[in-house]
Amino acid sequence: MNTILRCENLYFSYDENDNYALNNVNLSIKKGQKIALMGANGSGKSTFFLCCAGILKPCKGNLFFHNEKIKYDKKSLLNLRSKIGIVFQEPDNQLFCASVYEEISFGVLNLGFSEEETRLKVDNIIKTLNIQSFCEKPTHALSGGQKKQVAIADILVMSPEIIIFDEPASSLDPKHIKIVREIIDKLTNQGLTVIMSTHDVDYAYEWADEIILFSDGEVIMQSKPIDIFTNDYVLNKTNLEKPTVIRLYESISNNNTSYPKNLKELETYIKARLK
Repeated sequence: MNTILRCENLYFSYDENDNYALNNVNLSIKKGQKIALMGANGSGKSTFFLCCAGILKPCKGNLFFHNEKIKYDKKSLLNLRSKIGIVFQEPDNQLFCASVYEEISFGVLNLGFSEEETRLKVDNIIKTLNIQSFCEKPTHALSGGQKKQVAIADILVMSPEIIIFDEPASSLDPKHIKIVREIIDKLTNQGLTVIMSTHDVDYAYEWADEIILFSDGEVIMQSKPIDIFTNDYVLNKTNLEKPTVIRLYESISNNNTSYPKNLKELETYIKARLK
């Protein structure tokens, strides 16, 4: 897989002092990967996301999209934000049009598409996400889960190459967590690069191709989930627990070379041992 996003020696500060929210961050993400960003609140994950989309400009260092250095002129940023989209943790921070249909149309029209092209793209996204039942409603009348779906539609309608989810399950009930995760699975099955921040170790372990751990604005490890969640040092440093399936497996087995990926695989292992 080709590298789609890369950063080198990235620094960002919200003030003029050397209090860096991002401190010499170096990482690369390949096209089509499922990446989970993990770490405590305030560790730099959201700041990193905002830099990736050009919303924040780094103090030092560089970001590369398809190996081309990101530029910060108006035209370059407009193009970048059509290719790298963020679904914010709180949809109310993202939605501002009166109706759902207007909301989803806004970004596409800003990219210069005609009204007919926009209508076709919006109708397709509404159908894809199965949100026809509330697409004519005012956005303020939607539930939290519905707002999250509209926020996702906002980004998808622009045909991005990377979509970033900042805590996608935040404040959602179980029904809408399931809906959002099904949408994410559909996107990754289509080859879209998905980066998300999450505190859910069970979900990250089963879902992600790679996990990137942030602590105090620094990347302390980027690796496969099994390497992350069997490393006691980095788990302690980031206040993360081992996923349930790993803890259960370690309690019944001395084999540390073939961990099950999920509870179904663990069940299969237990049944085989009982025979």
